[in-house]
Amino acid sequence: MDNTNRINDVLARAFGAGLHFYAFRSGGGLRVLSLGKEKKSQEAGYGEAANVLDALQYLCDDYEAGRRPYNEVYGGSQPHYLTGSSSPDSDLDKWILKGATVRAKQNDDATITVELRGWEHIEFPDDIIKAVIADGKPRPYINRSYEFLVKPYTFPGNGEAGVICPLVGGRKPPNNSNPTMWESTKTGSGSTFFDAVDNAFKAESVELE
Repeated sequence: MDNTNRINDVLARAFGAGLHFYAFRSGGGLRVLSLGKEKKSQEAGYGEAANVLDALQYLCDDYEAGRRPYNEVYGGSQPHYLTGSSSPDSDLDKWILKGATVRAKQNDDATITVELRGWEHIEFPDDIIKAVIADGKPRPYINRSYEFLVKPYTFPGNGEAGVICPLVGGRKPPNNSNPTMWESTKTGSGSTFFDAVDNAFKAESVELE
């Protein structure tokens, strides 16, 4: 059984036991994973590493061993990582590296659902920015029902030409939030953990209010 198949198998048993999966990036960039009961602090499995695939293997090892003391594993049987890698080993690793989170659980029909939660931001189109800089004429841009006006701007100090993009109409940002940045989720289901991850990445993003 290769690593992918083993991870799928171990996580399927953990999900079948009612456990939930959670993954995030630590302050030092480590990929930190856990298996536990929802709304309970008791962990049934823990894994951390410089990248997510190694962390998944350590998580599965820990779950099968019945949850070992931290110092027995890190600095013992496995390296004691201090920082995470800046070179992601997969799309899942890239997602966690940017500060987004991953949640997974088993559904009533025994399929697995993965939720990818993170932050997105507007990237104003290059063609609009270049046109505004070229002729100095403001141009409108609409994103998620927000109406922006891309206007010419001269940076103080160096005098370089740029743009500013104030909100001028459309929907109102909830709770005075920044309309150029928003939290979103992508959700997918599958017969295995990695199938669900793949389907989540293919799913449309849903903005969270």
